[in-house]
Amino acid sequence: MSDCPRCSRRTALVGISALVVVSAVPGCAAKQSMPIGAAVACAGGLCLDLTLAANAPLQTVGGAVLIRARLDSIAVIRTSATALSALSAVCTHESCLTVWDTGSSSLECPCHGSAFGTTGAVLAGPATRAVHVYGITLSGDTATLAAS
Repeated sequence: MSDCPRCSRRTALVGISALVVVSAVPGCAAKQSMPIGAAVACAGGLCLDLTLAANAPLQTVGGAVLIRARLDSIAVIRTSATALSALSAVCTHESCLTVWDTGSSSLECPCHGSAFGTTGAVLAGPATRAVHVYGITLSGDTATLAAS
């Protein structure tokens, strides 16, 4: 006889499924959609004020934001205390929007598993072409992105 008279096989399976999902969450925590950053047009292209709340992730090495430019979605990533990287966040395989994986320091495509390094290089396929890399400079609390 069952210790739980109201428990059905279905209830048990739902409970087990919930445990599997919850246990998988910590492994996925490093992969996340990038928050939308704030940029304004300036003489050099697009300027990001790193003191703005929307750009706060860029104050920490490994932090990233997504900038929606006129022709592209651009991942801006803090790669060191003094440098940023800016590259297209659109996978070259089938144009899915990538997510930032802080654990591997790469942009990963949730659609088919491609991965790109902060230099734009393909780290894992099926993508075979690197993503476009944009010029970006950092001066004090302002990053200037050459988004052309």
